[in-house]
Amino acid sequence: MRRTISAGLATLLTSAAALAHHSYAAFNRDKISTVTGTVRTWEMGNPHAYLWLFVPNPHGGQDIWGFEAPSPTVLISRGFDKYTLKVGDTVIAKFNPLRDGRDGGNLVQLKLPDGRLLTTGPGQGGPPPPGAAPGDAR
Repeated sequence: MRRTISAGLATLLTSAAALAHHSYAAFNRDKISTVTGTVRTWEMGNPHAYLWLFVPNPHGGQDIWGFEAPSPTVLISRGFDKYTLKVGDTVIAKFNPLRDGRDGGNLVQLKLPDGRLLTTGPGQGGPPPPGAAPGDAR
């Protein structure tokens, strides 16, 4: 009996941790904001990719904004790879902002220097147009 309870408790705690890890509660998924910035760092690793941008602020300086993106597996299926962004590239990011008001959020779409639009997942930033190649967005 004691082993059954311990096993059940371990399963429950593991499930709760997994759900907490994949929660989007920190992001306002009802809002999409846009910012233009220069790539500081593009980290395409597990379990998530991260994009760091230098974004001009109203005082003439720059702030560092951070964006979380899905796993490399998801991003590759959407047209991203580790060479998609280079330090110094200017991009336009659409994102679900952080609920606490810090600079950054959940990356939804990127407009690359060559004009391509890449979305980070299905239903984010609009569906691809009919006949579009994987990774294209409207």
